[in-house]
Amino acid sequence: MISSDPQLDQLVATLSQQTIIALDTEFMWRNTYFPKLCLIQIATVERSYLIDPLAPINLKKLKPILEDPKILKLFHAASHDIKILATEIGAKTSPVADTQMAAEFLGLIHQGSLQWILEHYTLASLSKKQKLSNWGKRPLTPSQLHYAEDDVTFLIPCYLKLKAALEATSRFEWFKEESKTLTQKKCYLYTDPDKAYLRISVHRKLKLPALQILKALTKWREQQAIKQNVILKNVLSDQSIIQLSMNPPEHQSELMLSNYALTSKQQLKSAREIFTLLEKNKRLQTPVPIDTSVRPRINKEMLNMLHDKLQSQSKKLNIIPQLIASRSDLKAYLQNDHSQLTKFTCGWRSEIMLTLIQENQT
Repeated sequence: MISSDPQLDQLVATLSQQTIIALDTEFMWRNTYFPKLCLIQIATVERSYLIDPLAPINLKKLKPILEDPKILKLFHAASHDIKILATEIGAKTSPVADTQMAAEFLGLIHQGSLQWILEHYTLASLSKKQKLSNWGKRPLTPSQLHYAEDDVTFLIPCYLKLKAALEATSRFEWFKEESKTLTQKKCYLYTDPDKAYLRISVHRKLKLPALQILKALTKWREQQAIKQNVILKNVLSDQSIIQLSMNPPEHQSELMLSNYALTSKQQLKSAREIFTLLEKNKRLQTPVPIDTSVRPRINKEMLNMLHDKLQSQSKKLNIIPQLIASRSDLKAYLQNDHSQLTKFTCGWRSEIMLTLIQENQT
């Protein structure tokens, strides 16, 4: 286990000579806004390494490796790992390849485990008994260490098997193109406080000033949760925010009423701040800019027809349909969402989606 800067320096020197490495992380994420990084696993073709983030160690020394364009970084289900490394190390990990995504291009599995893919290629049979164990406790048990090493030890040979299959089916270029999106997506584990109101489903039904208050409260809640590193509901629940927005109290003492669903701790710590926020936004002459656009109604028959054709086409192509488009993607496309229009008319998806759309219009 690497637990000191001199050890990490030696590892960085070794990794800098590689062209491909495998990575994984173990973390705990229960009652905090941010996950607690507990272990980083890295493997080369020759061997695997475990890094202890809970030790007095400067993880930022890994940043040059994670950002080195000459080193391909392999993950399985990369999204959370990339975001955790971005948050903890400040690294924009690139280039990246995801074995789960590669398997989806081959029609093997959707949201599948590494264990399933390794068994499919008869590379290994992994035990998942330690998956939900306490990774924050020290020392880690031999079983935990063995589990953690297994998660990266077989990742490179697994990728090579998947790559060969993708090349044999002329899908590797599609996979490479899609892999770039992993590094183009938002790489941090927090929501923009100014956009936090979008998570409250009723926001499209509210009018000013209720909508304005909703945006102010959700922004304040997000900022407090990030600052205190606590889950959102520990600051203010969705129910409380909706009630405060729709029926704001006239006096601070009214915040104690049960319909606002504040806990006693929240009342003591935040009542005055919440009330001040409410008063300020009720008095604003110029509303804070809010997205109040109404999306076009969806023709459900058309949506269902497009979805069915997608399922049929993906089966012919032997690609997991969710990789091409989810039902939500199709819905956004039919609502003329620009991001989905671009997604469907550019790149490897364009030919597939053009066929579906043309069939749907006939």
